[in-house]
Amino acid sequence: KCGLLVKPLQRMTVGGILTAGAFFVSGFLEMEMMKTYAKIPAVGFSDIHFMNNIPCHVSLQLSNSTGLVHEQAIDALENMVLRDLEPGTYSLDMEVSSTCLPAILSQRTGQVEVLTHDKEVTAVFLGVDGGTVLPSVLDGYDDPEKDHDANGRMKVVYDMGNFGKTTNLTLKSESDESVSFKLQPNGVYGSNYSKIHTGNYEILMDDLSLGNLQVDQGGVYSLIVARDPETNIHRSLTHTLTTPNSVHIFWLLPQIFVITVGEIMFSVTGLEFSYSQAPESMKSVLQAAWLLTTAFGNVIVILVAEAKAFDDRASEFFMFACLMLVDMGIFMWLAYRYTPRYVRSEADNGMQMKNGVANINFKNDTDL
Repeated sequence: KCGLLVKPLQRMTVGGILTAGAFFVSGFLEMEMMKTYAKIPAVGFSDIHFMNNIPCHVSLQLSNSTGLVHEQAIDALENMVLRDLEPGTYSLDMEVSSTCLPAILSQRTGQVEVLTHDKEVTAVFLGVDGGTVLPSVLDGYDDPEKDHDANGRMKVVYDMGNFGKTTNLTLKSESDESVSFKLQPNGVYGSNYSKIHTGNYEILMDDLSLGNLQVDQGGVYSLIVARDPETNIHRSLTHTLTTPNSVHIFWLLPQIFVITVGEIMFSVTGLEFSYSQAPESMKSVLQAAWLLTTAFGNVIVILVAEAKAFDDRASEFFMFACLMLVDMGIFMWLAYRYTPRYVRSEADNGMQMKNGVANINFKNDTDL
């Protein structure tokens, strides 16, 4: 009605460009989603998850038989994951400054041997034992994999000290749902991972409240329960190993809308154009050839996916978007030079058959 895109080739060109735009939208959305993906070590690599229970800045040095491998610092009461290490045996040295807990600490350096394994995340707890800083390697491994039922996952890392008895730790939600753990004395331990429904939980150690825990969809957490080195009173910390889901599902709608409009303008118009421009005896053949291009496109997708040329899907989406723009550039160049096939109607022949079969060699045959 506005006099725009009146020709089929024009509509097909715009439809192809919109399709490329949908791939760009998918790529940017994938980049946002990648920030929340579980980061699992690849084959031939291992990670170390450090959890700092000391209210001070801690310096870390990781070395092996070849010398210093990595030097890192971790902030007070924070956690950090050291990624892409070769599996093997490492020596971990930790140190805090002289201004850290001056009235409590007498030994400000600590050392522990850390054994890492292929595709696994080793957990290390940085704490205080008496007047000495002490790094401790937990049994088992951390698992950053998200829950497949859209819940949260959590393990409890605890240092009860010489508490002398087993302690009950309970997470109680606002809907009275509860999850319980048994905490053993005399050492640093870690529980198995438990599936936790999303929501806000009160943390109770026996009858003592240690604060609250917010569990979000897809998050993987380490709940630290240990004595505060400054006050010698038990308290809780929450460390996030895998970021919760943050991209709403409704962000799928823009790319679905754009690619739907592009598909209508390109595919439907292309089918009509191939039918109208084909000779009478080849209309079905050309329509089948048009649909065959979908099969070729699927083959390209399979080849790209199996070749594993990209480390992430966002790069694949951007590659398909760029290929689509290149295709549309070539398509516009061909369309500009295309001469449409004009199909003459009976009115163009000057004939209008009323009955019988008209002989075009004798015009007045149609005047009967």
